[in-house]
Amino acid sequence: MPLSIDVLSTLADGLAGVRIGLLDEGFAEAEPEVKELVLAAVDVLQGAGASVRTITVPEHHHVRYAHEALMAEGALALFNSSYFAAFTRTYYPADVIAALNTFWSAHADVLAPRSKLQLIAAQLSRRNYAGRVYAKAQNVRPTYIRAYNTALADVDVLVMPTTLTTAPKVEPVEGGYMEVLDHSLRNRLVAAGLQYRAVQFHRAPGAGHSSW
Repeated sequence: MPLSIDVLSTLADGLAGVRIGLLDEGFAEAEPEVKELVLAAVDVLQGAGASVRTITVPEHHHVRYAHEALMAEGALALFNSSYFAAFTRTYYPADVIAALNTFWSAHADVLAPRSKLQLIAAQLSRRNYAGRVYAKAQNVRPTYIRAYNTALADVDVLVMPTTLTTAPKVEPVEGGYMEVLDHSLRNRLVAAGLQYRAVQFHRAPGAGHSSW
């Protein structure tokens, strides 16, 4: 890998020869405003000389489920190993690792509600499926990688909205911590295009953590 790449000297050359692929599935559930803005940006690139064509990757519709499984249980694994993993032959800063372990075990309450929600979901997944969900998500990664690589054989870049919706307005949440957690769950499901159903949270008797 080169230490540096000269990109400034070619800025005036335009985008002739650059092949842009519009990922059809990436626009399927996008809000009209989001879709229009992205396509407007692509029009600018096309006007600068890039060629544009529509690309389809049917697997894109399902990749988010594997991604959620990897992110949730992967985050739990990192949380339990103080973000320094294990088994790798490298230097492990003992003082830092001990400090992080102590902090998370005694002050996990300072985590953001969204982070806690992710860890709760991961723990439930691990408890109910004993790692099967994470393993299956890892096993399908080559399928999705192959699908995107096949598409990228015909274009230089795939374009799609970074997020399907515009940023929601942040409203103050009335109530206590459980109401904030419920609100975070609602926003995550709505953003993912899933149906929201109220979840009853409660604090386990005599415990310092929340359960559901």
